[in-house]
Amino acid sequence: MSTKVNTKPFSNLYKTPTTKTFGGTNVGTADPTITGYGGIYFDEVPSRMSEQLDLSVSDITKILVSSSLSLSVPSITINKTTFNGLGGKKWSVISNIDVGDSISIRFNEWSSLPLAKIFYAWADIARSPRHHASRLNKASEYTKSAYSCTIYYWMLNPSMDPSPDAIEIAFAFTGCFPDKVPVDGFGFDVNTNDKVEHDISFNVDEMFTSLDPDGEQLLQTCTAIAEELNWETWKNKTKLQWGGPGRIAGT
Repeated sequence: MSTKVNTKPFSNLYKTPTTKTFGGTNVGTADPTITGYGGIYFDEVPSRMSEQLDLSVSDITKILVSSSLSLSVPSITINKTTFNGLGGKKWSVISNIDVGDSISIRFNEWSSLPLAKIFYAWADIARSPRHHASRLNKASEYTKSAYSCTIYYWMLNPSMDPSPDAIEIAFAFTGCFPDKVPVDGFGFDVNTNDKVEHDISFNVDEMFTSLDPDGEQLLQTCTAIAEELNWETWKNKTKLQWGGPGRIAGT
């Protein structure tokens, strides 16, 4: 995999600059990018949560990963400073780059409310919702690493063989912690019986992307994570059986 653009597949794009209809069966025709195919992984989830929930860090990570339904990527904004000349003439230069400091992830909630309990325990580490003080007793314990994590996200092309090699773009968000305990999702309306989903915003200290010239390492990291998540069962299509969710031969 490489972060450099291979221009060969796009050689035919200029043949239809007006109609913008680039589809076809000709060799070299470029395909548009389709979202909604991707993976999310929570790395270094705060270990203190496992003490309160009687769950291992691995179990907490699996619940968060499996329940994630969507993720919004923050924008990178190029800001400018404008100068005024004679008669109102204006000209501008770039002043700074502003990278968004939050991401939003939607989770599906389950019976016995594992997501609500996880996020309550997460908040309880740094500031108890009841006592409004930290559960971290020692000064040496109260560090941001005790209540933050790194979130990886990668987008795939819509292939029936979603191997890690199909990663189009990858992101890493560091210094992440949730902005709320999602108790607001448990309202009551006698006329409505609906599913419960939580929209949680996470703080982001820094965003890394595979678009960067040094992005090869991030692609390799997300590939390794994807392989660890047992994507081999999807790569070998002969193992798939129709029937119900998760019915894979040999597992």
